[in-house]
Amino acid sequence: MVRQTPLRRESQAQRVADGHAARYWKIANPGRRNATGEPVAYKLMPQDSVLPFCQPDTHVMRRAQFASKHLWVTAYDPDQHPGGDGPPAWTAADRALENTDLVLWHTFTAHHVVRPQGLAGDAGHLRRIPAQGRRFLRRQSRPRRAARGAVPPPGLSNLARVTFAW
Repeated sequence: MVRQTPLRRESQAQRVADGHAARYWKIANPGRRNATGEPVAYKLMPQDSVLPFCQPDTHVMRRAQFASKHLWVTAYDPDQHPGGDGPPAWTAADRALENTDLVLWHTFTAHHVVRPQGLAGDAGHLRRIPAQGRRFLRRQSRPRRAARGAVPPPGLSNLARVTFAW
């Protein structure tokens, strides 16, 4: 059974992934419908990630409070940027999230044993975060062979992958 929980305010949209429940987040636009009448949506499938091992009152966690949750959703504000106070401070206003532009902040951590050769400029880790477009097409299309190296036009790709490196 799939349970859907609407996240209507920023205070509700601070979530922890749950791999045992196959938790994912769906971002739907009720104002746009496909041919079957369903709202178009994206599905964010979080990657396996543990929360930091630090206690909340440590220096690390005071500086990196964003790492305490896997998902933060904020109402779009052009003054937001990845630096500065971060999602915990931005969500303090507890703005409404329905019928507005959104920003999704998907955070994940990687725990590893620090090695001396990594201190001089570790190559980092690569992480893929699958985000699937859901119910965007107005009608069923036939599969076509794409030309070598062709990129599908916007809106026709069923799977978008973003790679983050740190």
